[in-house]
Amino acid sequence: MLLYGAFYVVAALLFAPGVPLTLAAGFLFGVGRGLVLVSAASTAAAAIAFLLARRLARSRVERLARRNARFAAIDRAIAREGWKVIVLLRLSPLLPFGLSNYLYGLTPVRWAPYVFASWLAMLPQTALYVSLGAAGASLEAGSARRPWQWVLIGIGIAATAAAAAVLATAARRELARSLPPPPAGA
Repeated sequence: MLLYGAFYVVAALLFAPGVPLTLAAGFLFGVGRGLVLVSAASTAAAAIAFLLARRLARSRVERLARRNARFAAIDRAIAREGWKVIVLLRLSPLLPFGLSNYLYGLTPVRWAPYVFASWLAMLPQTALYVSLGAAGASLEAGSARRPWQWVLIGIGIAATAAAAAVLATAARRELARSLPPPPAGA
């Protein structure tokens, strides 16, 4: 598990898609251990990428914000709302996971709220994909589950998918409301 977790962190830092890695964790380790593993690894990758971007490029972003009024307004809004913006963006599929981790490091969001908000907001989708991977393992193994167990697994997966979809829609709506309007003629 530790080796897979380290692989997950490195892969995420190198922009590998997270969904296949998360499905594989569910397939290999089951729902409980897979969820803990992916939650820890994805949060670690997000934290490391954030720190790399913050150390290497935030000062350039601040200079850009001083020259562009719209960008400065977005930067101030992110600073003011910090963790809330991170949660909304994590719940919305606007940005790929690997890229977003670096981009958040360019924002004025503080590190600890970023890490907590990222962990919390990534949980619904992590649970969904780990559960799907674990269900795939059960099918492949031909385990003798009773029909009612399959119904419960299906309900759990459907509920997680529905929650993720509802949260993503709400996040997109809230983001559209919170960003400053574009300048006239843009």
